[in-house]
Amino acid sequence: MKDNYLENIRNEIINGNAKVIAKNYQINNVKLAMNYNIGKVLSEAGKHYGEGIVNKYASILTKEFGKGYKTEELRKMRAFYELIQKCGPVDRILSWSHYVKLLPLKNVEEINYYIKIIKRDNLSKRALAERIKSNEYSRLSTEAKQKLLNKESLTLVQSVPSPIMLAPNKCYEVYTEKILQEIIYENLDSFMKQLGGGYFYVGREYKLNIGDKKNYIDYLFYNVVDSRYCVVEIKAREYRKTDYGQIKTYMNYIDEHLKNITQNSTIGIIITKSVNKFEAHYVKDNQVTIVEFKINKVVEVS
Repeated sequence: MKDNYLENIRNEIINGNAKVIAKNYQINNVKLAMNYNIGKVLSEAGKHYGEGIVNKYASILTKEFGKGYKTEELRKMRAFYELIQKCGPVDRILSWSHYVKLLPLKNVEEINYYIKIIKRDNLSKRALAERIKSNEYSRLSTEAKQKLLNKESLTLVQSVPSPIMLAPNKCYEVYTEKILQEIIYENLDSFMKQLGGGYFYVGREYKLNIGDKKNYIDYLFYNVVDSRYCVVEIKAREYRKTDYGQIKTYMNYIDEHLKNITQNSTIGIIITKSVNKFEAHYVKDNQVTIVEFKINKVVEVS
């Protein structure tokens, strides 16, 4: 008896390979469409024949078309089809490798969040894997997650996760502000990626002459996507209300002396050891966010 499901899969593979050979289509688009259609057939065949059909088809297709159709690969295609049913149409800006990294995720809002940042930050599959591994979505604030649920866009400060993960190269008995600054500097690229996309380094201990006093911003960045400066202040202790006044002074100075008329207002990020959620709640300022830091455990090599 002819197996129409298997024949449909064969046709998808043959047609997809033909399009690639003809060079009339982008390879990524062909792969996404082919894998989606194969996944759909596998999902329907599973309902008819049961889970074991994937192993059977894998055995047949591997002999005919090669190792790209082993059981594990067919299961990815089926999972891809099921993911698209939950999260909307296939986005051809993403590669198949991107989608494979998203397959283990179950939360629809989390999947859509990572799809957005792949496009926003032009993430490679490796960079995406690092962001997922760091649990970036789960570190977003409740307010940010609610906005995503409502399909609203996040501001730059709302996109900053908490805690910010810091990875020292060695252990310290006490983590002072100077040491925290140094840890960030040693891993500057990773730190900027945690803040979000489009950040460029401007300076460390950036000097401001306010009246007859010298003040120093811990870190100053510029976001090219949003055309604005970002002041970062690091506290090795619990957040204090005076920290807000300090960073606002620095932000206002940057707006007055560094920002030009084409750029947007400066934002501020206070990174602290701990913050009382009630105090943070009453900082009603969409230009400032207060987040905690967490020190990654140092693995000592003997």
